[in-house]
Amino acid sequence: MADQLASTASRVPNKVGVIAGERQITWAKLDEMATRAANGILAAGATPGDVVGLRAHNSPETLAVFYGLVRADMVVLPMSPRL
Repeated sequence: MADQLASTASRVPNKVGVIAGERQITWAKLDEMATRAANGILAAGATPGDVVGLRAHNSPETLAVFYGLVRADMVVLPMSPRL
């Protein structure tokens, strides 16, 4: 899944990949955000294979963290922020 993001970002970097209200995020920017998220999560001490809970409202940042977790070979456990 994370490979698909990188592939799309390299093929059409300047095309809009995410629309959130008035915000438009390109595929390249989303890929960059996912890479930063993956690096930050790994630097914080998480390791590939860890199960990581993701409790957040829908946003481009949440999507980037999701892709970052997948890119870092972690298992994503999505949780509703309404819990």
